[in-house]
Amino acid sequence: MQKKYKALIVVGAVFAVLAGLWFLIPSQPQGELDNEEEVTTPVPKLFAENEYIIDEQPDATYILIPKLNFKAKAPAGWTIKAPDESTYQYWVDLYSPNAFIEKGPYLKEGCQISISAGDEEDNIIHIKEQMSDVKANKEQSLMSNYQYEITMVGDYEGLYWLTSERPSVGQFTGINLPINNIQVLYLNATFPPNYKEQCEPIWQEFVKSITFN
Repeated sequence: MQKKYKALIVVGAVFAVLAGLWFLIPSQPQGELDNEEEVTTPVPKLFAENEYIIDEQPDATYILIPKLNFKAKAPAGWTIKAPDESTYQYWVDLYSPNAFIEKGPYLKEGCQISISAGDEEDNIIHIKEQMSDVKANKEQSLMSNYQYEITMVGDYEGLYWLTSERPSVGQFTGINLPINNIQVLYLNATFPPNYKEQCEPIWQEFVKSITFN
């Protein structure tokens, strides 16, 4: 069972590289990785740029994914960024006004929220298996440096995860949300060292703002 879930993390790592979300890659001793069987997974297909809409209204800015009937309210004053070039691999990053990235992929200061969605039928199967294990109190079969819970976003049930804290990069959290048997939504947040107290309430309010209409 462990190998299956590590295969899921490999897929997440591919998403991480594509979307700049390196925090999905778990921290494990190199020896443990060397003993794992090599797993080949297809490159996940994120929705294209035209599947996202940034809707600026007088009261707030909203991120829409009409294909999923998804709508979320961006935190006030935050910057919304997307890939520089149109590509079939597309996502949206939101940064707080004090966000700062020095070198490498990790946020050094401030807060970040990322939104990505795509067609990932095989990965959805693994996510649902993870959720079943959490419901059956079998978290020991999942990644040891993660905390897991079942959560609801709108009418959809998803897998909430939180990494252990690492002094150099802080903590990362997210929700893997199967929308149906083909489409999945990924919501992620970054808590740099000493910023969790600031970032976590904003992340929670962001998730509460999500609707599917």
